[in-house]
Amino acid sequence: MTAPTNNQSDGGWLLPSSGGDADNAEAFDALEQILDAELIDRLEIDVNLQASEDTGLIGHYQRLGRIAEGSSGILYKAQPIHPGLAENLAAIKLFHPVQSEDPAILGHIQKEASLLSSLKSPNLVHVRTSGMHEGRFYTVYDYVSGNTLGDLFERMQAAEMVMPENVALYPEMRVQEYL
Repeated sequence: MTAPTNNQSDGGWLLPSSGGDADNAEAFDALEQILDAELIDRLEIDVNLQASEDTGLIGHYQRLGRIAEGSSGILYKAQPIHPGLAENLAAIKLFHPVQSEDPAILGHIQKEASLLSSLKSPNLVHVRTSGMHEGRFYTVYDYVSGNTLGDLFERMQAAEMVMPENVALYPEMRVQEYL
């Protein structure tokens, strides 16, 4: 089986090959079929960008709309305001006020952003910059189109599949190689 690899041009999937392990080969084949369906979806539909009032500037980036919201902040799709860089889409995570108001939490996320910006790997989304916006911390990442890992889990659940442990833990193992 040829496993998908991370491809910045299409936001490709990063998965290990089964390495000939017969116990996992069937699971990887089934997972590969789901991922192929995900790639097709990605070509037809961009990230679920919500049309909203979530526009305006954050740093040197124009927000294009909200992608998602989680417990730590809001994720926006954005583009640089510099005309020569407008094609370089970005994702901006604007942390909720509570994270920015607590010095201990703010220090932790600033340290994390600094560490992530120093890591270079085709398997990691690059952190471009970070800063403060209206009293809230934000981090700017390279924008990667496609679906989320959560979307993959939902599709696997719908197909009554269980993700093999080595596949689920693979991204974490790869990150550890760079620490």
